[in-house]
Amino acid sequence: MLWNGQKILIADDNELLRQTLGEFFSLYGFQVLEAPDGDTALDLALHNHPFFSILDFHMPGMDGRQVLSALLNHGFPCLQDEGRPVLPCILISAAATPEEIKSAFDKGAFRFLNKPLSPKDLLTAVQALEQRFQAEQSAEEPQALLPPFQGWGGCSGLPVPALGPQLPIPSPSSFPEANFEELIALLRKCRKAGERKEEEGKEGKQRDKR
Repeated sequence: MLWNGQKILIADDNELLRQTLGEFFSLYGFQVLEAPDGDTALDLALHNHPFFSILDFHMPGMDGRQVLSALLNHGFPCLQDEGRPVLPCILISAAATPEEIKSAFDKGAFRFLNKPLSPKDLLTAVQALEQRFQAEQSAEEPQALLPPFQGWGGCSGLPVPALGPQLPIPSPSSFPEANFEELIALLRKCRKAGERKEEEGKEGKQRDKR
């Protein structure tokens, strides 16, 4: 396997954004690795082989493009697209020029997203990345990851978390329009509801044994 479980890497010098994205993905069950600069991001990526990375374009030390180049130089697993290397990395920025964006793609970026980030756009990019790399591994056409809106802990409008390397996200076209803070609050509520439901189930089994 190319991937080391459910680890993902978020590299950005904006601490609030790192924390927000970190909590968002951790509520889906991912182990989140955070880096405030490019040098730390490179070290974490090489030692942990995250499932995918979200890299800020302009960071202290190495920028996003330099991290991509270093990953390729270290032999990090990648795909080839018409002779261009493709890494499981999404670059983000609020101020990248068209020339910089083109250069990032040339150096292996899978996709580029403008800040401020939209949850729907981010999950669309993540799902496309997962399908692209999974399809290459299986040599099959990518399939939908999960039916949308199955619910989590009795809360409608959210996906059931998946086990293993499959990404626990719904169809992006059906993802609710909301900001990260609203979705985090909803995910917390749904997780608590799921935990309560699980606890009630355990208590019911214990009563049945008596």
